[in-house]
Amino acid sequence: MTMTLTGDKVLERRLKKLPVNIQRNLARKSMRKALNNLKKEAKATAPVLSGRLKRSIAVKVSMRKSGVFEGRLYSRSKGKLGAPHSNLVEWGGPNNPRPARFMTRVFERNKQNVIDEFRKVLKEEILKAGKFRKELKLNIEKVATL
Repeated sequence: MTMTLTGDKVLERRLKKLPVNIQRNLARKSMRKALNNLKKEAKATAPVLSGRLKRSIAVKVSMRKSGVFEGRLYSRSKGKLGAPHSNLVEWGGPNNPRPARFMTRVFERNKQNVIDEFRKVLKEEILKAGKFRKELKLNIEKVATL
């Protein structure tokens, strides 16, 4: 399941006025907050036998070399918190002819909420960063005049 978000020109212009490292941090932080809400609901709707599937649900936010951010809600399949059976629960298998499709349903039900939350958090963070930059600039100017 993939989703591409483009379009909010005002946010894009404000974001581009900030330094690149701040842009990256704000986008990552906003995406993580939006996906964490989705993670909570996925954990709440996950079928439970041992609880391992519920514990394996995680969020990962990364940036590709092209500059595109990627946020993933997934179930770990390896490691201490892994649930190697998660794909069989979601999609079905030979011993499970009735797939649960809980992650798909959570995504479909909440994709607009994730987009709205991402925009809201990004806007708040951009405004905070802009105010901080103005305050920093004023403080530097005050120090320079002393």
